[in-house]
Amino acid sequence: MNELQFSRWKQLSTGLARSYKTLTPRRMKKLLAEIEECIERIVSCGLDTVADWDQSVQHGPGFHDHYQSASASANDYLWDNRYKFERYINGEPEVIRGRFGDMLLACVRAGFDVAVSPSAGVVGFTVGDLRDIFDGTIPDWIADHFSEPAALRSAPATDGVWLYRKNAKIQFFNTEKAGSARFFVFSTGFKLTYPCHGCKICRF
Repeated sequence: MNELQFSRWKQLSTGLARSYKTLTPRRMKKLLAEIEECIERIVSCGLDTVADWDQSVQHGPGFHDHYQSASASANDYLWDNRYKFERYINGEPEVIRGRFGDMLLACVRAGFDVAVSPSAGVVGFTVGDLRDIFDGTIPDWIADHFSEPAALRSAPATDGVWLYRKNAKIQFFNTEKAGSARFFVFSTGFKLTYPCHGCKICRF
């Protein structure tokens, strides 16, 4: 990762955080601060030690000579700050993430996948969320990430966007609410019904 990618990552992640309109000012301030702290944890050994969300950067010839991946560092941060914790469900221990942890990870990962290196990505943000970050426009470095930059720029603000791997064809979805569920309708016509509670993070 270089300095430009790092700067864009922080800008996009903190900008996406502001799309959570229902948060109180105090909670929003905390979310923005935690995003900054989580990103700093991920790059704590230097920008050149992070290149991919899931893959580690080697620093020597040995099997164990590698830096921690971005995802591992992010998960450690969530665990250390109790945004990810163990709970017994039906008598069995299960590691779960709270709603605040979901919001935090969604913003950090979505920003990383677009600004640094694409991976499985995040759904739940909209075209309008992207425009709000950049004064009503979408910069080339984001639009060019998509297979159809013009379609992104002309899409309605309410259209959802899948922030993930570069130049993939399935990018946009519309949302229809039915009770507590949200339905993601992809541009290919494929419809995935997924129970969504607004955390804005899905890993595929």
